[in-house]
Amino acid sequence: MTFRHLGHLRYAAPIAAALLAGPAFAQSTDTNTNPATSSSGTETSTQNSVSLPLSQDVRRTSTEALQQVTYDLIALQHNVHQAHWNVQGIEFYQLHEFYGELYSALLPFIDQAAERKLALGEAADGRLVPTAENTTIQPIDEGYLNDRQTLELLEANYATMSSDLYSAIDATEDDLVTQDLLIGFSHVIDKHFWQLRAHLERGR
Repeated sequence: MTFRHLGHLRYAAPIAAALLAGPAFAQSTDTNTNPATSSSGTETSTQNSVSLPLSQDVRRTSTEALQQVTYDLIALQHNVHQAHWNVQGIEFYQLHEFYGELYSALLPFIDQAAERKLALGEAADGRLVPTAENTTIQPIDEGYLNDRQTLELLEANYATMSSDLYSAIDATEDDLVTQDLLIGFSHVIDKHFWQLRAHLERGR
């Protein structure tokens, strides 16, 4: 390093010290180290100290609906993936490909439902044990399944998912953004529900 460069460093130290002592840095440091406090003096989370959309009651209704939908979508996605792997029979290839399309379509819905819950100020839960404990989607059978079995099991799953979505849509009437998101999910779920029924009609 040349002497000219050392000369620049000679000025850098006092400038940095002045910046660190200034009010802007002090305020930033306080924000990062001190938890927010309520009017009663009790500590609150940072999330609760900022403004959130909608009223608390409306948010609570929406986040509960979104969490249930998240559980159900995760369970449904796992079931479709299980059928995708284990389907056997004369229609194996067709259904293997079809189920691949179905579970791929569900993945963004799971993410969107969880992120909407976060936007409303609540953490999302996608853990497998709580999902299994709280979902209304019945688990798919273990092991290999013939083509018709997979169709019947998934038809029942999609019927449940469709019904749950309509319940969530009704519950979120005061939160149009969440309701619109759920309506979008319902459009695709009902389409896939119809496609599953169409596969089964031939054998009824």
